[in-house]
Amino acid sequence: MNYTVSSPLASTKTSGTIPRRSPSLPMSCLWQAYFFSYFIVFPITFRFLANYQVEKSVENLISLESYIDTLVFLSLAMGLVFEIPILSWLLGRLGILHREQMLQYRRHAIVIILVIAAIITPTSDAFTLAIVSAPMYLLYEVSILLVPRSQCR
Repeated sequence: MNYTVSSPLASTKTSGTIPRRSPSLPMSCLWQAYFFSYFIVFPITFRFLANYQVEKSVENLISLESYIDTLVFLSLAMGLVFEIPILSWLLGRLGILHREQMLQYRRHAIVIILVIAAIITPTSDAFTLAIVSAPMYLLYEVSILLVPRSQCR
């Protein structure tokens, strides 16, 4: 595909081709997180919040602001969570994190994952907690595969 570039500072025109770039891995993880958050986690969370009633005499009103705030918070939180394998790989390459450490502290990681999932989900139901924590645990397992083994010195 040819294009022409002209600039007010330059009086000459040049033509060339637009280079195609493949999407980077962090952006790919971010988009996967946004799709997961928007199509899976948010509808379940919103349905729970819309049907939740403290008492029959209290009407549940959801404003557009709270709707958007919940959507943005869930999207950003899941975006950060889906970057766990990349962060683990980077820490492994720097020699800070090793596969044996991740395997040794797997039980601790499960508890931390459940706590983070409970903070991310604004609802109190176990189903939403399981939907958020399952991908986090799978991402932790992928991180274990990406982190190099410690080398004997």
